Amino acid sequence: MKTLSLNEMERVSGGRLSWGCGFAIAGMITATAGAAFVTGGASLAIFLIGKSIGIGGLVTSCRN
Repeated sequence: MKTLSLNEMERVSGGRLSWGCGFAIAGMITATAGAAFVTGGASLAIFLIGKSIGIGGLVTSCRN
């Protein structure tokens, strides 16, 4: 089996992550960590809405 060099892997994968994709991933990590402070009720609804918007942003900014 042939192993690829870093330059070959970059060509295959299409290059580096875009700025928007990296920002969306960082936002999702932050939102997931913030879930520790959700106690229920309205805060849970707001968290779930924000998380779904974040997932939508992640999908749209990171797809090739």
